[in-house]
Amino acid sequence: MATYISFVLSKSKKVRFAVFIFLLLSFHHTEVFAQKKNYLEYHKQITAIEEDFMDGNSRKAVIEYEALFKEYPKSFAKDCYIAAQIALLANDTFRLKYFLDLCFKKGVEWSVVEEDSNLKAFLQAHPEIRRAAYANWTEGNRYFVEHINIPLRYEIRAMVQKDQLYHELPEDYPKKDSLFQTVVNSNTERFVQIVKQIGYPGASKVGIANNRLDNTSYRLVDKCFEDIGLIIFYHQSCTYQLLKDELKTAVEEGDLHPADFATFYEWSTESIINATDTSSVTVSFLDDSGNEVETRAARRNSSVGDLSLCSAKNVNADAAYKICKVMEVYLYFSSFDDAKVNVDREKIGLPSLRHNQRKKDFEKKYGMTLFFGSYCER
Repeated sequence: MATYISFVLSKSKKVRFAVFIFLLLSFHHTEVFAQKKNYLEYHKQITAIEEDFMDGNSRKAVIEYEALFKEYPKSFAKDCYIAAQIALLANDTFRLKYFLDLCFKKGVEWSVVEEDSNLKAFLQAHPEIRRAAYANWTEGNRYFVEHINIPLRYEIRAMVQKDQLYHELPEDYPKKDSLFQTVVNSNTERFVQIVKQIGYPGASKVGIANNRLDNTSYRLVDKCFEDIGLIIFYHQSCTYQLLKDELKTAVEEGDLHPADFATFYEWSTESIINATDTSSVTVSFLDDSGNEVETRAARRNSSVGDLSLCSAKNVNADAAYKICKVMEVYLYFSSFDDAKVNVDREKIGLPSLRHNQRKKDFEKKYGMTLFFGSYCER
């Protein structure tokens, strides 16, 4: 009887323990679910804040930036960098320090801060603030490295470097095209595998471009807010086609900026639709000095890639974002009506074309840096 009672009590404890674990896991799941943010709302609020500072309400904007960044843990580094510039405009030194600290924790280098003429002039005029900010950059950079997946970052960086190595081979190098295509296809297949396994490897997982970490020396203010695997989408148009659903999810979960999603979509769709078009047209754009420049651009992206990896027959241009106005991939989408473009942009969290034009005018007026990336409006 004693053995039986002992067994029942033991069994009862196991049941209670199992129930406790179940409730604990259920609570954890509910808590995680409750904390899960939809970053389409984040981008909507970013647009509203930008409207505020463009309307002259910079003090209100920096308060809103601070609240938004505290609510959304995957806030984007470039938004924090813009917020720092607006805090300086608003003469809000307290929040300027806060936004710079956020930038550093997200991988922004000190050189990027000093590439902005306004920030550089302010810090030179206030050496005590500069010393404190520099110390925070050192600490923030350490935090950045400790909170990203370094092995995965290096794997993706190695893929990109191999791509560039074969892409830059001399034109007369034996079998250059086939060798390059083999590398490009291999990169795409591995990248797709990574996304299917762990989700999109965006800044929250592998960080932004960083010269110290990557042993590179490009002008970071142009490059540092780009995804490190960007070229994998440009040189193989099937990369986007194979990951459309996962990329949409990544935008909603804050792992991919909607501007990058739009870029990948337009690169891929334009390239595949015009894959057999060898013609070219004259396009105009503004160079870095604000001067209008004309050039001939091919309708077909020469880096379209081997389309056997995806079904090119199923590619439809059902949306347009007009995100890459300088590059050849923009040509097809230039025919889309701006009203439709604005509707499509809103669906993925992008501001209207008019908003972007106002932002460019504001950027030029105050000597700021509000757009980033190579060619495309990101």
